[in-house]
Amino acid sequence: MHLAYHQCYCDLYRVVLPGYQFPITKAFTSASTEFIQECQQRCYHHADAISKIFKIALGSDGGVFTEPLCGIFAYESTKIQVIFVTTYVRQNPGEFYNQITENIDTNLQTLEKTALQQSKNAILVCNAMHRCVESS
Repeated sequence: MHLAYHQCYCDLYRVVLPGYQFPITKAFTSASTEFIQECQQRCYHHADAISKIFKIALGSDGGVFTEPLCGIFAYESTKIQVIFVTTYVRQNPGEFYNQITENIDTNLQTLEKTALQQSKNAILVCNAMHRCVESS
């Protein structure tokens, strides 16, 4: 639930990030630079929060990685942070760079664990289906 909360805010704020093409993006063409930058920073803040939650989860039993949305959240968080580091951080190099590279590493570990867990689940489902077919 906590991950979904932050993902909703990422979805809300990413309309002002460069590289995303949403119909509503055109409505922000006359917005002030300060407003756009604030929205971009808020988007980063929520993407960063997702990475921090995953960092905690990586230190646990890994039960969270059974949720298929974890892979989507990790991917989207990474994408937002890459865009942020290549646009905003270019102007302020050391301010966010180390944190973002650490977050991206955490997100990649999360993607690996999520994919591994989903593969295990698929194998279990296939085995269960095979047993059902054999018993009938």
